[in-house]
Amino acid sequence: MWARLYQLWQDHEAELRRELGDAPAGSMLAEAARTLPTLDGRRAVALTLRRPPA
Repeated sequence: MWARLYQLWQDHEAELRRELGDAPAGSMLAEAARTLPTLDGRRAVALTLRRPPA
């Protein structure tokens, strides 16, 4: 999901800049550029914690 989202941000940069402005779009694109290359080595994990009965 995250890889797809980041790729879409990059693919639609001009639209993001037009609709959100340069600063917010630039921040999103920087996050995508920084994070997208690292996603291949990650895997999703769901964790549930339960408090022991009192």
